[in-house]
Amino acid sequence: NDTPKQLLKMIGDRPLVTIAAQRLIQSGILPQNIYISTTSGYRERIYKLVRELGIREEQIFAEPELADTAAAFGYACVKLTKMGRQNAPTFFVTADHIIGEVTTTFKESYMRAAAAVSDSPLIGIIGIDSKGIPSAEYGHIFMPQESITRGLFLVNKFKEKPPIEA
Repeated sequence: NDTPKQLLKMIGDRPLVTIAAQRLIQSGILPQNIYISTTSGYRERIYKLVRELGIREEQIFAEPELADTAAAFGYACVKLTKMGRQNAPTFFVTADHIIGEVTTTFKESYMRAAAAVSDSPLIGIIGIDSKGIPSAEYGHIFMPQESITRGLFLVNKFKEKPPIEA
C-alpha cells in the first residue's frame, strides 16, 4: 500500500491529516492560519479531506519533489514568505502520529510554541516523545537536556528516519 500514514484512517473514520487539522483548530488556531505541506500526488486528496474545516486549496503546498522533513520545512517557509507571511509565528506539527484527543497539555504546548516563535526568526516544531522507543519510521529531534523555558527546547539536530542500531 503506497498510501502515506497521514491519509490512513487509523482512529475511527477520519484520516490522521484531518484529525491533526481538527486538533489545531480545537487548540485555537484559525483555519486560515493552517498550512499543509505535501507532495503533488497527495495535494488534491488532502484538500478534499480538509476543505470542510475551512482550509483553502492554496493553503496546501505541493513540494516540487519528494525530499526529507527539513526540506519540506524550508519549502513551506519560502512559500509563506512569498505570501507575505514571513513574520507570522511558524511552527510545524506532524500529521502522521496518533496523538488522541485534544488535551490541555497539547493546547499548552501549542501556546508556548507560538509565544516562543512570535517576533523572532525561530521556527517551532511540536514533537512527540517516543518514550525511548526508537523507530526508523519517524524523524528524530535531538535536543539538550535543559529546556530554555518550561517544556521548550532548542533543537540540536534533526535526523530523518535514522537506522536503528541493534
